[in-house]
Amino acid sequence: MRIIITESQLYNLLPRSLKRRMSEEDFVNFDNIVQSKKQFGTLRLEFGDYRESVLQDALGDFVNEYKMDIPYGITDDDRYMDLYDNLFDLYWGLLPYLRKRYQDELYDYYIKNRIT
Repeated sequence: MRIIITESQLYNLLPRSLKRRMSEEDFVNFDNIVQSKKQFGTLRLEFGDYRESVLQDALGDFVNEYKMDIPYGITDDDRYMDLYDNLFDLYWGLLPYLRKRYQDELYDYYIKNRIT
């Protein structure tokens, strides 16, 4: 049985702290990353593991490419990684939304291209 969810219900899955940090352009950028990542996900995995690997990789790339605003003076790896880790933890709250948003798209891709 398929459950149909409206776009506004889907948007309500986002934590408040992320609703104000995510723009329409951010969602477009994330979608572009997912389109690329789904092609390189390990199709030998079970679907749930495949979906998680694609979304988590995409989330890491999204944070690194679009949300890392490195303050002047951060040049060492430890401070950079602390900043990245904090941002990644914050945007980890997107995962429930992303799972619902990309479930059907990733499942269709997985079924069509999986390696048996």
